[in-house]
Amino acid sequence: MFTTDFKALQEAVSSAKKLYSIFDRVSLGHSSGRLNNQHLPRPLTNENIVSAGESYSKDDLLTGLEKDLKRWKDLNIDNDEVQTDTFYYLLQKYGWRIADPQKEEETSLAVAYCDSFRVKKVLDNTEDGKGFILLKGDLSGIQKYIYGNIQPKRAGGMVNIAKKLRGRSVLVSLLSDFLANVVLRELDLPVWHLMFAGGGHFNLL
Repeated sequence: MFTTDFKALQEAVSSAKKLYSIFDRVSLGHSSGRLNNQHLPRPLTNENIVSAGESYSKDDLLTGLEKDLKRWKDLNIDNDEVQTDTFYYLLQKYGWRIADPQKEEETSLAVAYCDSFRVKKVLDNTEDGKGFILLKGDLSGIQKYIYGNIQPKRAGGMVNIAKKLRGRSVLVSLLSDFLANVVLRELDLPVWHLMFAGGGHFNLL
């Protein structure tokens, strides 16, 4: 069990330092452009990926994490790769709307704890003196795939168009994530090195 990592996540959730949007720094007219819109912490779910969803208190957030951790411990799976992947998704679920509790600068408070933790993990696990490569993978022809065979000027051509577009977009997103993980496995790198995957491309550090 990655005791240190889980403990760090629990401490961050217990602190639940408010995360600020970078757009709050934009100055319009006579406004100061200071950070003033604090986002309430809440776990990431299917219901609030797009909309704000219901707000959570620090206690609710910590309770949810402890329940998930207990569920995970009860499974008693002794596999480093599975533990890394499980922790990665718990980090995303509970660390996407809170800031790093060890940071105080305004610019740092605009970075989600899960992103801050992931990048630090990669930097800490790299041999001294070695450089970094930012690898970008891109799927070509996704626009043609997503919008292909749609004929709005033809009778009935718009039927179920939203479902078709959504389904194809989801497939492209899943394919981006899958291919990124294939590259990571070939390079013998953990999931931390995946910086972004979506929209037909991915970035690996």
